[in-house]
Amino acid sequence: MNMHLNKYIKYKLTAGIKYSLAWGVAFNLFAAIAQAGENIYAEVKNQNHFASTGKEPVTVEITGYGPSGVTYVDPGDDPQKKQ
Repeated sequence: MNMHLNKYIKYKLTAGIKYSLAWGVAFNLFAAIAQAGENIYAEVKNQNHFASTGKEPVTVEITGYGPSGVTYVDPGDDPQKKQ
């Protein structure tokens, strides 16, 4: 997934072989923290981040409060604006 931020705090439960996430100002897969097994974590609102999976299946359950939305760091990555 491309670098983006959310307008609300989001909680995630992950279960799978490999689920990686990172924070920062640019997409950098090498900076991602790989997680295996079951994990629970929170994404802080208005903080740039991305998540990535490998070829193995991963289950992600997302819960959040407040108006939903995604703001892409690079507006060109927004699939709703591509035609």
